[in-house]
Amino acid sequence: MQNRMVDIKYVCEMFSISRSSVYERLNEEGEYFDEFFPRPVSVGKRSKRWSESELNAYQEKLLSNGDDMEGGVL
Repeated sequence: MQNRMVDIKYVCEMFSISRSSVYERLNEEGEYFDEFFPRPVSVGKRSKRWSESELNAYQEKLLSNGDDMEGGVL
């Protein structure tokens, strides 16, 4: 099975969050930083993509742990 790379629109829809919320989870100095949130990969000067399998694994971890995941903010 091939790992698909998805854009931020897909990430936003998957977690029902805004673009800014995605980047808040990635900002190490921000209030909503989530060390477990999957990191994007640059695929061009201004384009980033996320691994769909990493997003699915993150979502599964959130669902299995409920709200108890340390650092996990959703």
